[in-house]
Amino acid sequence: MAGYIKLFRGWDEACVFKDEPRSEREAWLWLIENAAWKSGTRLVGKGTVVNVARGQIHLAERTLARIWGWDRKRVARFIKRLENAQMITPHTGPLGTLVTICNYDKFQGEGATNGATKGATNGATKGATQEEREEGKKGNKKTNKENFDLSAWSERLPSDLWGDFKKHRAAKRAPITATALKGIEREAAKAGISFERAIRILLERGWTGFKAEWHNGEGAKRSFRQR
Repeated sequence: MAGYIKLFRGWDEACVFKDEPRSEREAWLWLIENAAWKSGTRLVGKGTVVNVARGQIHLAERTLARIWGWDRKRVARFIKRLENAQMITPHTGPLGTLVTICNYDKFQGEGATNGATKGATNGATKGATQEEREEGKKGNKKTNKENFDLSAWSERLPSDLWGDFKKHRAAKRAPITATALKGIEREAAKAGISFERAIRILLERGWTGFKAEWHNGEGAKRSFRQR
């Protein structure tokens, strides 16, 4: 049966899957899900900027091992098998691997046949991804505005860091909203650090949000939840 289904980003972060390692099919879907849907840059290592084209993802084996629940040897074998099957094209460097998903546009809506894309999206532009449709909509619905805001925020962080942040907020039962992210950015500015650094600190310390006074030495006396 040909066609498409919609999957919300982060669908596999529900609590019932928390301690379950990913299958190889789920690992492949994760790569497609987290690849860049438009060209941009990623900050990796200590301030190194990497150019990432549509359908590419910059990753490190240790990061995938943690996310997928595998050991690094299994990750390396799986990446090699995908390369041998011509499903990906990896380019390894000192700070990780830049992976190109072969036929990415096919998986994300390009080249749909028999009207599958049009039928699934009620007449949306053929070949457009979900993110592109959300960005292009001019409606006044709050949910559409929120989805666009979040996609813009995610572009500011490395894909693995954004994934870790989503999991962390889900575990805290605190949905990620543009309001919460703006609050973190505002407090990061007060503390004199970058937005990305604030996200890394809150993950390291198990905070739901970020407060400048916590970073400046007073500590988190209670869980801070952005609303």
